[in-house]
Amino acid sequence: MSGGQGVAEGDQSDSARNRRAKEAHEQNLDAAHKELRQRDAEGEDMSQYRVNPRTYKIEKKAVADKKKKTVKEGLGDLASAAERDHEVQMARADLYKLAKYAIKLHDMLKTVSEAEGIEGWQQAKITKAADYISSVYHALDYDMKFAESNSTANVLTRAKDVVESNYTAKLAERVYKTLKKELM
Repeated sequence: MSGGQGVAEGDQSDSARNRRAKEAHEQNLDAAHKELRQRDAEGEDMSQYRVNPRTYKIEKKAVADKKKKTVKEGLGDLASAAERDHEVQMARADLYKLAKYAIKLHDMLKTVSEAEGIEGWQQAKITKAADYISSVYHALDYDMKFAESNSTANVLTRAKDVVESNYTAKLAERVYKTLKKELM
């Protein structure tokens, strides 16, 4: 497999797939908003409802429920929060390792000619890794930019998490772009 062609074709199909997915998402969201407006026009009080951007269903907004809840966090809630924090740290460690190995592979491939090439399974693994990182980046990026705050509670719990995620996503994107350039 020639290094440049496989990656370029994969990028084009990923780009087209991402574009189609985004278009489908926007169409589903528009249809749900249209239904919400229609129900409001028919006389229903829809001021307490919103469209869930993940399920496209009309749901009741959480209004002042936080004030009613005076129950303190239990041990389960604290464990869940600690687990989320742990997952972020694990993801950051994995991304660091990924970036380190990606740079080393990038340097190794500088000495490999197109005539020598690399084995097909090696190219497939690199492409799959790039696709996985790209998918995570785009999902987090979308959630942070377009989703409503109630539906992204796990992603936007703290400003610190947002900064860490942006750092991680930017690092993954830089690694992907560098690999893409060198493999072409």
